Amino acid sequence: MTTGFHTTTFDTPDARAAAAALPVGERQWMVKRLLVGYPTFRRLLDNIQRLHRPVEGGTHDTGVIGGVLALPRSGKSFACESYWRRNPVRITEGGECHPVVYLQVRDDWTPHHMAEAIYFATGAKSIPRLKTSAMITGAIRRLLEARTELVIVDDAHFAFLGTKGRTLSNYRSIIKGIADTNACNVLLSGLPDLRAFVEADSQIQGRGDFPCWHIEPLRWGMADEREQFSLLLHAIDRRLPFRDLSGLASPRNATHFHRISQGVIGRVMNVVRDAANRAIDAGSSMILEEHLQEAADCRATPGQDFRPFRDK
Repeated sequence: MTTGFHTTTFDTPDARAAAAALPVGERQWMVKRLLVGYPTFRRLLDNIQRLHRPVEGGTHDTGVIGGVLALPRSGKSFACESYWRRNPVRITEGGECHPVVYLQVRDDWTPHHMAEAIYFATGAKSIPRLKTSAMITGAIRRLLEARTELVIVDDAHFAFLGTKGRTLSNYRSIIKGIADTNACNVLLSGLPDLRAFVEADSQIQGRGDFPCWHIEPLRWGMADEREQFSLLLHAIDRRLPFRDLSGLASPRNATHFHRISQGVIGRVMNVVRDAANRAIDAGSSMILEEHLQEAADCRATPGQDFRPFRDK
């Protein structure tokens, strides 16, 4: 099992025992791809849905460029990928239909790479050998042929922030070209600084005035967000493939998790995954305090005076 997400809860002793008895590799996958649909996550999916299909039961929208903005490890990529997986390829009389196309930009990409990624994301088995401008034109045509309704460009800051000259011009040509087909919408997912770039680019902002949604860290000082953070930890615990619950949401553990993550869920999961792998490797029935300590210790910064899961 290498794709999708793990969302199943193990809420009975028998279910937990069965999960704990699975092969180690499958348990690792469950930990790595664990997904909890907490309120912030669900709201983000609803907003992506609104950009895609603004009226329930209606048609998809076209010609608008929107955004999802968040700090690293805030869960935006999980949300974008999850939405893509909820809209799989359909086989129709007219051939394959790719309603949602998901692209995750890498920092070493060029516009040519992005165009190639569109080809592959729309089912191409091979890539034509063309110059960049022709590749961009062909990629946009592929989206039309695949009847794509929404293109999600994840980690879009790698394409636009700090990029200059012809490279930036070609990236802009791809995004504007897709919107200008008036056949689908575009969602740019990236760091908060991406908004300033869009607002300075009238050609991109003009495609819908950039409706965007922010993912904010959960704040410990706000009672409702503190409760949501603790409930999220418990929901994670219920999905871990161990015979016993690990007590991640205990008052002490929740405090320590928030201190080291500052309410950013991806940073919580970094520690949980590491600690869970250590517990699986040790044959433990749950994540123990020592596993949390070890996972936190190796992430400590030089001179850090607070030791998570050790100090009061």
